[in-house]
Amino acid sequence: ETKLNYKNWDTLISDFSIFKIKTEILPSNIYLPDLRFFSKELNNLRQPVEISGTIKGKVSNIKASALNVKYGDNISFLGNFQISGLPSIHEIFIFANIDYLKFNKNGLQDIIANLSQTPTVLPQEFSHIGNCTYKGQITGFIGNMVAYGKLQSGIGQISTDVSLQVSKDFKKLAINGLIKSSHLNIGQVLPAQTELGAISFTASASLTTGASKKVKGSMDFHINSLQFKNYTYQDIHIKGKLNNRNFVGNINLDDENLKFNFNGDVNLNNKLSAFRFDASVTDFRPYELHLTDKY
Repeated sequence: ETKLNYKNWDTLISDFSIFKIKTEILPSNIYLPDLRFFSKELNNLRQPVEISGTIKGKVSNIKASALNVKYGDNISFLGNFQISGLPSIHEIFIFANIDYLKFNKNGLQDIIANLSQTPTVLPQEFSHIGNCTYKGQITGFIGNMVAYGKLQSGIGQISTDVSLQVSKDFKKLAINGLIKSSHLNIGQVLPAQTELGAISFTASASLTTGASKKVKGSMDFHINSLQFKNYTYQDIHIKGKLNNRNFVGNINLDDENLKFNFNGDVNLNNKLSAFRFDASVTDFRPYELHLTDKY
């Protein structure tokens, strides 16, 4: 059942934001470009959409409950939300209580490419994270959002309390906030020869990146434990600034078989790498760390 209320056609055309709707949506298929009258950016979202739930309110302030949305084969959502600011996609403000959000590498590539109208290929390593599910809350404008919740993937769980800022052309991304995990197997998303395993960490960061842009920002990274060559290192602290492949800051490791302190600059951007630093090493036991079997 769907109810539409407006005074007359001229009023609707002149100010579509006052358009009122109340509908119970049974499982249905829609094609978003057919709705480009409401927002021209919808014309770029070409994947089929399945939707069900209850939607009511003005176009400028819509509330949805028990909403179940599937975009293509790789992105799906279940939860409640309120959206204000339509029909302009850049003025949209969202409050979403997410019971279930599922996505993977292919889904992210498709939606970023469709919105930016630029071919997008995420790093191949993203394939190893498998299907990701997120539960939590997302609040903010489409270009400046705060995400609080838990992300479960094929390599472990991450808790997030971060803000995400996206440029109007969707080609620049800024991330600020806190991310932590009690167990994340980063070795599965890196080349096998790295011999890295699971990591437990808490990280606060302020980073910017995007299409044709390198990672830049600052970070404060506390690693509770890190597996390497079947040995678990304890208590590593990394703090500094990152600009593409240039790191300036300090690294401290306080493990029973290696105590290490680094303070300086590592620049790998040029053909000739540059290392400028002060460092100290004590209590180094390479045999216990599985770095050698000779001693």
